[in-house]
Amino acid sequence: MIQEGQKVSCTHTSSKGRTMSMTLREGVVQAIVGDVAVVKKRNGQREIVAVQRLRVQGEKSQITEFVEAMVESNRTRSISDGNGGE
Repeated sequence: MIQEGQKVSCTHTSSKGRTMSMTLREGVVQAIVGDVAVVKKRNGQREIVAVQRLRVQGEKSQITEFVEAMVESNRTRSISDGNGGE
């Protein structure tokens, strides 16, 4: 459970044309109001973020989970293609 004063991170996703980018944003929770939190980012700016998007620093980020899923998917596909994961 996210609480005020905790260091947190969240993934910001944006797209332009056929390109998608994911950026890890980090900060400290300053306030929680209902299902949103005010997060003070490292650059001093404040951002309002849905609490469900936040991860306590040290937990796997959404970017890490995405990359791990892609690697596992590729590994599984390689094995089923008879490449033995190579």
